[in-house]
Amino acid sequence: MQETDTLLTLSTCDYSFRDENGNRIARFVIFARRVRDGESTAVDTAGATLNTNPVMPAEWYADLAKKQQAELEAQQQAEAENALKQWLTADELAEYDAETQKAIAESRKAKAALYLTYDEQNEDLETRLSLMNQRETLFTRYLSSDEQKWSSVTKKIETAEEREAEALRYLTEAEISSAKTWSRISALIEERKAAADDFAKWLTADERNSSSLTYAQKAALVSDRKAQASAAGLTSSEIASASNWAEIQQLIAAKQGNAALQSLVADNPRWLTSADITSSATEASLRQLIETRKARAAAAGVDPSLYSTWTELSKAIDAAESAATAQIQAQIENYFNENYPRWLEQSDKPTTYTQSALTHLQNLVSQHKSEAAGAGVNGNNYATWAEIQAAIAAASSASPSSASSSSESSSPESSSSQESSSSENLSSESSVDPTSVSDIPPT
Repeated sequence: MQETDTLLTLSTCDYSFRDENGNRIARFVIFARRVRDGESTAVDTAGATLNTNPVMPAEWYADLAKKQQAELEAQQQAEAENALKQWLTADELAEYDAETQKAIAESRKAKAALYLTYDEQNEDLETRLSLMNQRETLFTRYLSSDEQKWSSVTKKIETAEEREAEALRYLTEAEISSAKTWSRISALIEERKAAADDFAKWLTADERNSSSLTYAQKAALVSDRKAQASAAGLTSSEIASASNWAEIQQLIAAKQGNAALQSLVADNPRWLTSADITSSATEASLRQLIETRKARAAAAGVDPSLYSTWTELSKAIDAAESAATAQIQAQIENYFNENYPRWLEQSDKPTTYTQSALTHLQNLVSQHKSEAAGAGVNGNNYATWAEIQAAIAAASSASPSSASSSSESSSPESSSSQESSSSENLSSESSVDPTSVSDIPPT
């Protein structure tokens, strides 16, 4: 263009650009230049090209930016919804608001990074949640706080499982659960290892391997037998010469020379052994021991006439008691699995397997269901007891006056029900023989 050029403009309406209210905000203009003096009027259109990067009106760029932002937000929303679906159940998606769903999903995703391997994070939701709960307990018990921060989940799993296997060789599940942390569990393991030599010398093979005797009971038995040896006047060299408890018993018996007790044992091989002749044993105490063992055999349903010695008979009783314990254990495990995690929490799981433990578990589920029903909460709409508790609390907060009234009006009835339940439980437990296999700790 030159300053002396004359231009012709043709302007008309343009419908391509509008403001946010839909009003037209642009005109379409064609510019033409007058032919200059001496310039040919012939035009070679073959040389015309399309401008691939024209300068557009500011409104055009603003409109484009809005569209791009809308597309980005839609994409992010879709990704967020997909993330929620990966970590929430169908009931949770239907029940909770967006904010609550996001909080639950983010919490579970963070836990997955700590407790699940890459492949495990692709499992179905139920499997992932179950694994995360198991790993949380496993890592808490068998890893230090620093080890739990390791970036490799596989390394954490391998280390924890290796330590768990070692712990189970020396400790009961109840002892492990009580110790809670690896520092305490490892200290108990070292204590058990140190006691291994004493156990080998002062306990029989059956006693060492018995699942019905806890470590504390075995240690107490060793201490008691050492006291017996000392009371009998055995010297350290005499004890050192014996390789096991049977030989030590012979030394004690020789020292004591109690013919009456030996005769009683000989006359009752089905109910007594020479090991029962302790420094404090009397004829009356041994006869009482016979009656106690007879009662134990009867409670276990074992026919004594089928066995000639107490060693054989006690093994049969142990087997019967173990079978009874296994049966009640299976009942407890099945009932817990049926009601976890909706009505029970992991901490509710019994550490000992007895009829009273099963009854307590059943009463706890009934209580939880009653609490939910009283608050008008449908437990089937929730996955865990913690979620049901939150719903009960929310229902109570929504109508405090009615909840208070309902609570006051139902107190006497509830109290009566609880007293009745307690009475029934007491009656049931009081009818159980103290030697019943139902009170034997789990294997």
